[in-house]
Amino acid sequence: GQGLVPLPEKISEAYSAEHEVWVVSINERVDSEGEAGIMPMFEVEEKPERKTDLARPVGVKAMPLLPNQIRVTWTPEVGFSSYRIFREINYSGLFQEVARIPVTSGNNSTYSDWVSVGTHYNYRVQAYNNDLSYSPMSEEAGAWG
Repeated sequence: GQGLVPLPEKISEAYSAEHEVWVVSINERVDSEGEAGIMPMFEVEEKPERKTDLARPVGVKAMPLLPNQIRVTWTPEVGFSSYRIFREINYSGLFQEVARIPVTSGNNSTYSDWVSVGTHYNYRVQAYNNDLSYSPMSEEAGAWG
């Protein structure tokens, strides 16, 4: 790895696609004006080579069900082990994995998310295999909680 490095508040999707980023410590610091604060330190590792030959999930929709629940749906496909669901909160630019839905003979194209009322959520779906192959991310679908 590259050791401990400070990173900006927002990590670009391109950067996170190529690197594993882990918060490993919080260091106290004093800025140039003498203000005390903290600086997260991150461990950065190059991601292993992964195959990206799976088809991108399509037909992704996000629909509010209740004041605090959003249902995410997509067009089901075959040929991989699971779907990974990523969520962005209030247009932050940071999508974090919130669920992994196994592909089974039952329902494998729906995810229900419990959310905060008055908050906007965007979702992306990715096909994934246990051998670390994955698809490109789907287009975004969003809804308000």
